[in-house]
Amino acid sequence: MNRMNPIRYRSCDVYKLAKPSAVKQHIERSHYQVVCSTCHKTFTGTSAEKGKQRHARHGKCRATSEHKIDSVSSDQMRELKSRHHRQPYTGQWRAIWEIVCPQQIAPPSPYTHDKLSEQMVSFRDFLRQEGSSIICDALQRCGWTIGSDSMVQNALEAAFDDIFRRWAGQFGEDLVL
Repeated sequence: MNRMNPIRYRSCDVYKLAKPSAVKQHIERSHYQVVCSTCHKTFTGTSAEKGKQRHARHGKCRATSEHKIDSVSSDQMRELKSRHHRQPYTGQWRAIWEIVCPQQIAPPSPYTHDKLSEQMVSFRDFLRQEGSSIICDALQRCGWTIGSDSMVQNALEAAFDDIFRRWAGQFGEDLVL
């Protein structure tokens, strides 16, 4: 789910899921929900179906307005469990992506840490586009006089690139910015 929406599912980033089977297991444990069609109570994890059945047997729920569910459905979970075991890992991962995120184009790699995380790439791009003007504005609000805006902005942009190179170097990454 982290590859689908890195900001929303950043908590998934702590898991190092190297095999497609581990990805499927994580999806079932953390992102699989079964929903009561009457009251819309959600049941999560590997025992979600049993929880919903126990809930239905009690018959004490009341109808409520429908709500949007942001999880993997029973049909998707069934499809994840039923196939793709004989493909290479990248083929299995792509099949998982197509089941879980059918409306989105798959990223080029299944790995979140193959270079720079998507959040960091997004932040780097934002910093390149907006960072120098944000810093210049803040300095001017503090009473600093900025001489040549383009010279200061160029210096800040170069500094941002140096900061990212040094940061990535801590992890042994050789980045082309």
